[in-house]
Amino acid sequence: MGWGQGQFGWGTFGSDAPQFDVTDQEVLNALQLSMLEPPDKGQTWPSGLWSLQEIVNYLNNRSRQFLSDTGITVAIAYSGIVSNESRFDLPDNLIDIRRVAWAIETDPTAYSELPLASGWEMDHSSASWPGDSAPVPDIYMEDHLPTLTIAVSPKPTDAGEMELMFTALGQDLDGSGRFLSIPDDYTPYIAWGARADMLGSEYEVNDPVRAKHCEERFLEGIELARILVAGGA
Repeated sequence: MGWGQGQFGWGTFGSDAPQFDVTDQEVLNALQLSMLEPPDKGQTWPSGLWSLQEIVNYLNNRSRQFLSDTGITVAIAYSGIVSNESRFDLPDNLIDIRRVAWAIETDPTAYSELPLASGWEMDHSSASWPGDSAPVPDIYMEDHLPTLTIAVSPKPTDAGEMELMFTALGQDLDGSGRFLSIPDDYTPYIAWGARADMLGSEYEVNDPVRAKHCEERFLEGIELARILVAGGA
């Protein structure tokens, strides 16, 4: 089962994370300035307290955490579904599912959202659920399944199409000028998260007071992004 543009889905959507306009070198410059290192786009750290690869790892980890915790960006992918199958592989770049919907060939523009259910819920609502079938499924499940796999129930007897809205992995940063997969206005919070990691390291760089302040700024950014996603003022 391949994911991509739907055979009868809406619009032209892709399964890649969006790209914005701030590069990793810009963020690395900001980190160097705040840590009293000569700014050279992050390429050297004369103090010897950190290395480029170490900082790049912090930026990648914080970017993934920000995307996962906020849902500030989403990707949409479609997959044609054959009948009488209930378990499906997910895209390799998926971080978190935001929405699963289903459409059938007889009504291809009407996607019905499938709510998430657990195996426990299914066991207590229908003892025969693993073998149940219907023209279209009612729910999807993630638990007790291999990584990057979901199942639907009842097993669909009609061919259709699944629409998957999800948080996707961003582009890996490496210090060469790659774009962050974070909206530009929120990239300073990724830098705050990286500072928290830098100052939370062991030995002579450890500064728990400043690390705590930086972590709070990072979490502040996550909360602001969540408010935006939820439609708050």
